[in-house]
Amino acid sequence: MGNVRPEYRTETCIDSLKYLDSEYSLTIKGIFWKEYQNYLTQKYINLIKDKRLIFDQKYIEQSEIIDYLSQYYIGFCFYDMNIIE
Repeated sequence: MGNVRPEYRTETCIDSLKYLDSEYSLTIKGIFWKEYQNYLTQKYINLIKDKRLIFDQKYIEQSEIIDYLSQYYIGFCFYDMNIIE
């Protein structure tokens, strides 16, 4: 729910999946830079095929946000304070 950018250390979160049991997955929700999405898809193709890594770019209406978030156990929001003006 926002921009998915390399500055937000997305890959650190994805890499954590290798330390977790295969029952765990990571859904990244937001708008991707196309080049970055292509890079992540190539790098993590096995996790994507195993449905452990999911990219979700669908729009959610404001009234549906709580229901959407209630599907998950943990949520993170990342910022790079160096790029905030």
